[in-house]
Amino acid sequence: MAPHYFILGSSEWYRGLSNDMEEIRLPLSSLPATVTSFTYPDSFTAMGFGADFGIPYEPRDYHGKVFLLDELDEVIGKHGLPSDEPVTAMRATRSARLRSRHP
Repeated sequence: MAPHYFILGSSEWYRGLSNDMEEIRLPLSSLPATVTSFTYPDSFTAMGFGADFGIPYEPRDYHGKVFLLDELDEVIGKHGLPSDEPVTAMRATRSARLRSRHP
């Protein structure tokens, strides 16, 4: 079972990362909250992988954490939606990436 990555909302920057990028739209309510988690702003940034690619890393209190779906409103309410600008997008895609272990 592999995680499935989603962008909450849309991101022109993320869409342009690959020629074969595909899009799926589904309501958050269709994801089971008990098996759906997310990192903020995304797993690449949250887990500190940017430094391996020369991207500046600024530790934040939400880095290194995995949140449950029912925490989404609280996290976005506290930290907002990350920018979709290319300058900051390597540190934060448009929004949280969601993972679901539910097939």
